[in-house]
Amino acid sequence: MVYLNSEFENMVNESDNKTFIVSHSAYGYWEDAYGLKQIGISGLSPTDEPSQKQMVDIIDTVKKDNIEYIFFEENVTNKIAEIVKNEAGVEALTLQNLESITDENLKNDEDYFVIMRQNIEALKKSLN
Repeated sequence: MVYLNSEFENMVNESDNKTFIVSHSAYGYWEDAYGLKQIGISGLSPTDEPSQKQMVDIIDTVKKDNIEYIFFEENVTNKIAEIVKNEAGVEALTLQNLESITDENLKNDEDYFVIMRQNIEALKKSLN
């Protein structure tokens, strides 16, 4: 049986890139546990807004590092992240922060392990 932690480690080890852009900085534990680097458009709270200079720096980083995706969360709307996505010309992907399980998750029998494997697949797409 393959364990979720091993699946996550394998995905990171097989990835060319270790940096991902996310609407807000909610994934510090992945940085600590797996050596990934998140660039959060907002701070720890999705309502924290970056300065104009920070937005320009993030857009420049996206373009300079050829980052093709920005992550949004299912249950969080972030207009600033949407602006960055459009200005940088990247596509959106979804991460589930596991703060809340949706009715659709429940209807589809998606538990923690299923949702984390979906996150792993999304990260794999972004980091390669």
